[in-house]
Amino acid sequence: MASYTKRLTVAVLAGMALGILAAPAAAQIRIMPNSSNLVNPVWRVGPLNTPLNQAAYNTAVFGNAMSQVPPWVYGYNPYPQVANYGPVYNPMLANQGLPLGGASLTSNPAINSALYSNGYGSSPGMGYNSLNNNSYYPGYYPPYYSGDYTLGATLQGMGSVISAQGQFNIQNQQAKLIQQQELQAKVDTRRKVYEEWLYEQANMPSLQDRREQLQRYELRRAMKDPPLVEILSGTSLDAIYKDLLTKQAQWPKGPQWTIDDSVLKRINWSSGAGGNAGMLKKLRDGEPLPWPAALKTPAFAREVTRIDTRMKDAVNQAEIRKTVDAGTLADLRADLKAMDEMVSSNINDLAPSDSVGARRFLDQLAEAVNALQKPNIAEQLTGKLAAKGGTVPELLQDMSSKGLTFAPATSGDESAYVALHNYLVGFNAALSGAQ
Repeated sequence: MASYTKRLTVAVLAGMALGILAAPAAAQIRIMPNSSNLVNPVWRVGPLNTPLNQAAYNTAVFGNAMSQVPPWVYGYNPYPQVANYGPVYNPMLANQGLPLGGASLTSNPAINSALYSNGYGSSPGMGYNSLNNNSYYPGYYPPYYSGDYTLGATLQGMGSVISAQGQFNIQNQQAKLIQQQELQAKVDTRRKVYEEWLYEQANMPSLQDRREQLQRYELRRAMKDPPLVEILSGTSLDAIYKDLLTKQAQWPKGPQWTIDDSVLKRINWSSGAGGNAGMLKKLRDGEPLPWPAALKTPAFAREVTRIDTRMKDAVNQAEIRKTVDAGTLADLRADLKAMDEMVSSNINDLAPSDSVGARRFLDQLAEAVNALQKPNIAEQLTGKLAAKGGTVPELLQDMSSKGLTFAPATSGDESAYVALHNYLVGFNAALSGAQ
């Protein structure tokens, strides 16, 4: 029993010494916080100026070691207090052979009542020593003292603080690990986005591929009986002409179809300068403007006469002086605007087809006014910019040398455009069949 007491005493003294050594760890040395984030990145603790992570590791080891010491060493009763109805015997006093209060165990009834009570508490049977209020005697456990309980509670609290500090460090490292995983996921996402972009670039058709595909579609549409409006606008004729340019080396091998000169006179040409001089050529050749029936009514007679007069004057200026007076052009635009407003105000008196025809004719006059302000208007009126040729290959060669394309048809030229379309379709089909 004496050896047990010595071991107990040594363990208690060791625990007190470790508690005293660990106590300075709580007194952390604060270094002035970083001004940018108010967090000290080099926190150190203790008189030895130990880094925080090393101090946390030391205290965690100490707490782990202290958790292996049974709680009853510190005077803490881990067992529930239950009623005991049997006699209680104090082995400490029996082994020492010492009486309580100078009386023997057998001769003092008060001592016998306290030692052999049948329970825990102040009354007999509750196991509480009435002679010494600081002593507590459960029936078959080592003695527990209130003074020892204070030391045990202190060490237990220190262990809890140490464990909490270690858990904080673990959670802090886990948070950093999760942050790194988030960054890795972002990098992986950017890599996948870039790989998807490379895949799309490698498999999607380029802009030139889409352009060539559109040209093939337009050519097939132009060759397969296109709508009349596409022929009259020159869209179908240009599509076939562009395809024939790629077969220019084969032109002499194709059929030498003769083109009637009256057809070419009704075709309007464009050099890329804008405008359409088709109406102006009619006036130069002595033809009147082909006003639609809806605009030949008395309601529009004054405006029609004024526009005819000013258009003829503008054509004479362009042919003689190579330019048109700015005032004449402004008057023509004002007249066309007034005519368009009159058509809108009389829309209920016009049939739908008459209204569409009137607006189409006014648009053609507006294109003619735009052509009047171009520097090459005299060449367009005199026919220097018109394509010529007795056969289809000669016409294509002349268009290529002058850089001309097809301009939209004007009123009265519809049949000439349809005839030329048939010529170009047949010639292109013959060259394609010869390949």
